Amino acid sequence: MLKNKIVIEDRLEENIIDHIALDIMINRKVYDEILNNYDNKDEIARKYKIPLCFLYSRLAREGKIKYNSKDYINNIEKIIL
Repeated sequence: MLKNKIVIEDRLEENIIDHIALDIMINRKVYDEILNNYDNKDEIARKYKIPLCFLYSRLAREGKIKYNSKDYINNIEKIIL
């Protein structure tokens, strides 16, 4: 079986693509609102209909939380509350 594979040799290009994907999943302005009101992140995610798995994946990807943290583990599979 053949699988399509995209090879990105340029690390900068890979980071740009990652950020574009993250901004598609969660609008940058909304993500900034979440970071500025971190204690209310789940409520903000619900308000904008952002799946919690997107939110917690992004927080972990950007180093705001650890992949083995309780928040990440408890929310990574949640689409909505």
